[in-house]
Formats: sequence, structure tokens, C-alpha cells
Amino acid sequence: MLCILINILNLTIEKVWILKILIILVFPIVFFENIYIKSNIAEKLDIQLSKTSWKNEMIAIGTVTDSYQPIEKEYELMPDVLNTLIKHKNPAVISTKSDLIFRDLDLINELSEINFINIAVTITSLDDKIQKLIEPNTISSKKRFNILKKIRKNTNASCGLHFMPIIPYLTDSYENMDLMFKNAEKLNVNCIISGSLNLYGKTRGYFLKFIKNEFPEIYNDLFSLYKNGKVNREYSKDLFSKIKKFKKDYNVETNYSNVIKEKIKVYNNDLKQSSLFDY
Repeated sequence: MLCILINILNLTIEKVWILKILIILVFPIVFFENIYIKSNIAEKLDIQLSKTSWKNEMIAIGTVTDSYQPIEKEYELMPDVLNTLIKHKNPAVISTKSDLIFRDLDLINELSEINFINIAVTITSLDDKIQKLIEPNTISSKKRFNILKKIRKNTNASCGLHFMPIIPYLTDSYENMDLMFKNAEKLNVNCIISGSLNLYGKTRGYFLKFIKNEFPEIYNDLFSLYKNGKVNREYSKDLFSKIKKFKKDYNVETNYSNVIKEKIKVYNNDLKQSSLFDY
């Protein structure tokens, strides 16, 4: 299923990715086997972007369901979506965990030459065992870093690394966090954003059951951090203190707004300069 979320949905990126992983863990059969195809998505998108009321707003693609999941090989919806964005010169953020995106590098680069486009890749753990358990049926973290590398090398698009959700006692080790930021700096990633795991409603019980079955050694400690839906305040404070230090050590941006503002400024300046020669 190709899912496009415009600003109508008031969800932060952190909440979207946490929701996504919880859906996979709690309802794996539903998530992987029941797929709904929005085959007319490019047509509907074109209609929306053609409206006089549309103000060239940023569009987030693939935040809930990966637009480059395996069935995209058959339906090839994304090339039409990208061509529509190019037609309207509309900025966008595409989130994925799949290297199928390499197929569309030329279109991504074409859009990156006329407006802001960011390719975001989620990487939660560099431990293969952990990564396969919390993100089944996805490519390895190593291959995902390769996505960021190729995007930076072959396009003018921005790149974001989504290090979220950070799971206490599982993906929050110094080694894992250090490697995330070190690789982000090495690949010249434009931004890395992080978010701790929060557990609300029934998902709390389902997730804790998953932890008890797969990682019983951390169950009691993790359970004590979630007396309500939000992770323990002291833990959260300590976590983001560490993230702040890694940001300083590796000089990596952790605020998407700064990246977007800077890029948009560049595109606007280029547009003004080119208009001087249009007479």
C-alpha cells in the first residue's frame, strides 16, 4: 500500500515510526499479507496539487507504510508519484527501508534540482539479531546505510537517518548510539532524528509481551520504565542528554526544520537568480 500523509494528519515523525513498528510486532500477518493498493494515487495527487488552494506544501510519503515495499516492484506507483511532484515542483519527504528506491534515483535527482526532496531511512539497531526481530522482512542496517550513501552520491536530495524508536536496554547502548552518529557523519547525512519509545493503550501490553518472549533478560527493567504510556522522565532526560553529546561530538544536525529552511532558501535564491535572465 502506498500511503501519503499530508499535513492534515497531526502526527510527529517520532509517533508515526513508533506506531509503524508496533503494528508490525503486534499484527504481523495483517501488516504483511493484507495489502491495499491505491492504484490511482498519482492521478489523485495531481488533482490535489493542481488546486489553486494548494500552497506547495511539504508532502510526507511512506511514513506509515513503506512506499517501496516488495509489491511496488509489480505496481510501479512511485515513478508516477515522483513525476507528479516534478510536474508541480512540489517538495516532499520520502521514508523507506528498501533499496528498491534505487530504481527511481533519476527521478529523485530531477526533483532535487527544482525543489526540496529528502530521503529518510530508519535504522534502529546495528545488531543483526535485534534488527531482524523488531523489523522482520526488511533489509539489513548495513544495506540501509548504503541507501543513504548512494542518495548522497548520486542525487542532490537531502538525506535523513531516523534512529527511532529507541528501545530502552535494547537499542540504547553507547556502542549502538555512537555507531549511528558516526556513520551519519561519515556519510554526510543532512539530519539524524531520534525518538524514545512510548507505549500507549493496548500496544503497551502487546509490546511488553514481545519483550518478555524475545528478550526476557531486560523485561523487568523495561517494565519499570513504563508505569504509564510515556517512558520514565529521568530515563528520557538522560537519553537526550546522550544524544546532545553525540550531536556535538559528530557535528550532525538533529533538527529537520533547520535543514528544510536552509535548502528552501537555496532553491528560492536559485529561482530569483534565474529569473534575472528571463527577459
